[in-house]
Amino acid sequence: MLFIKYRAGINNIPLEITVPNNVKTDITPRFVRVELERIINEQREVRVLMSGTPGDNFVVGKLEYKPTTVWVEGAESYVNSIKNVIAQLDITGKSENVALRLPLKPVNGKSEEVTNVDMGASHVDVSLSVDLLKSVSVKPDLQITTEAGYIVTNVETSPASVVLRGQKELISGITEVITEPVKLEDLNRDRTYNAKLNLPEGITLHKNTPVVVNLYLAKLEEATYKVSKDKIIFSNISEGFEVNTDDVPEDINVRIVAPRNVLDSVKEDDIKILVDLNGLGADKYTIELAAQLSFSLEKDVRELHLAPKTIDIKLVEK
Repeated sequence: MLFIKYRAGINNIPLEITVPNNVKTDITPRFVRVELERIINEQREVRVLMSGTPGDNFVVGKLEYKPTTVWVEGAESYVNSIKNVIAQLDITGKSENVALRLPLKPVNGKSEEVTNVDMGASHVDVSLSVDLLKSVSVKPDLQITTEAGYIVTNVETSPASVVLRGQKELISGITEVITEPVKLEDLNRDRTYNAKLNLPEGITLHKNTPVVVNLYLAKLEEATYKVSKDKIIFSNISEGFEVNTDDVPEDINVRIVAPRNVLDSVKEDDIKILVDLNGLGADKYTIELAAQLSFSLEKDVRELHLAPKTIDIKLVEK
């Protein structure tokens, strides 16, 4: 028997017919024109194509998959037309990590599927992390001292909040992020410094925004204000009694230590002298005075002194 080897490309293959000896035949045409291709086996890159968007306040993280390449076997023209082997991953509404097995499909440069080929793997195993985004406030960790006679009047952090990124179970309970400790001594002027955030393990910034902390200082000064005795507020006077203030000085001196802008803003109604007479009957009393400041002043005042500290009064029947 004669074996004829044909090559890739156009081949003219003779036709042969076997008939009984007493039969005459005539074959037309005597040859068949056949185009042959080599069968080849090549590797192609696997690509996972994502579509859609995750749930609100979620972002996708690291995508991993196996295999990353796959062998493709078939006619040379078909295999050569394959650009990638792809899998489609829809992440619409995802709020949890993804672990899936997806079917693979060979495609050409026009993203059209190429058929009539065999692949070494029909599926790809995909894992995708899905992270939660959460906005939290920034709290500076200040370990500072000021020079005598100065105070910190305000601390501003820019930005006041940052967006953190991480796995839902790690980030859900976080309400603030604290800066790394900053130690400053004997401050006597405003300061600005760049702060590093002390992020919990597994948590990152969604956007790497620098954090700046501004410290505002003021020099302490003092001023004395007079409150007339008729402005003293006597409370809880027993029924049927009244207060005799003949022995009370005409003015109570209130000395306040605070920044100058605070001292300049003090109004008459901002200072109240209080005396509580609860449970007292007719008699002479030496009462310790207490001062009450308006909230707008109280938070910025560092010292408050009364002179005199006590007053002598009489409770008498009406």
